[in-house]
Amino acid sequence: MAEIHISNEQLRAEMEPFKQWSGPKIAKVFGRTNIPDFEYNPIGSGGFIFYRNRYFFVTNHHVVESIEGDVLENTVVSFLDEGKEIAKFVGVKSDKEIDICVLEIDPEFAQRHSDRQFLSSDCFENTTEYLGRCNFVFIHGFPYANTEIDSNAKVIETTSLPYMTFIEGYYEDLELIRLSCNKEDNVDEFGQAIRLPEFYGMSGSFVFSYRLRDIANPYGLLGVVTMGTLESETIWLVPAENIISFIDNNFFE
Repeated sequence: MAEIHISNEQLRAEMEPFKQWSGPKIAKVFGRTNIPDFEYNPIGSGGFIFYRNRYFFVTNHHVVESIEGDVLENTVVSFLDEGKEIAKFVGVKSDKEIDICVLEIDPEFAQRHSDRQFLSSDCFENTTEYLGRCNFVFIHGFPYANTEIDSNAKVIETTSLPYMTFIEGYYEDLELIRLSCNKEDNVDEFGQAIRLPEFYGMSGSFVFSYRLRDIANPYGLLGVVTMGTLESETIWLVPAENIISFIDNNFFE
């Protein structure tokens, strides 16, 4: 494919349609606790994919490892708008070394009622090919700072963070992609200047490529955030092909 050339103005204009497209495909992750007035602990982000006719939710190993008890029962992910229904998980596989956790969603549940949209295999990006034609990405996740919990009213409000940044490189020995992130000089989807919040809670965020002129799938899944801090001004992500390989090896063999 040809290289993608796009101006800063065009990138900023892309933020709002990106947020609308990716929003239904991601969700905040909570851990169910036994603590009074703190039933749900916000622990990270994640996203939904549909692969080989099965439904999955992808996040990080370190996001779910803090969950006490049964991970299938105590991992809470909103599935219907306004949190009226949470995802029903039927299987889980997790790997500390690559920092990936994949939970399988009950297929009848997924098909019966969902405001969520699942990324299909048409949206999975190849790291090497993308780096050959483009150096910017879009991230969408849920910072901890943007989460408010009213335990008495049983209301949880979350605000996602769509963010555009640039690729610094692909480290094949680590099998990780490195992104830059600046504390200042950022804009939101409305074109307003913002200062990024701390990245706690953004682990598991989906990172998307940009597909110029692809009307059906204007963005592709490049990877999942595994770690990063504002102090280091660096974000690391696990490439999408590694995640798909993990699913193949753990759910289909």
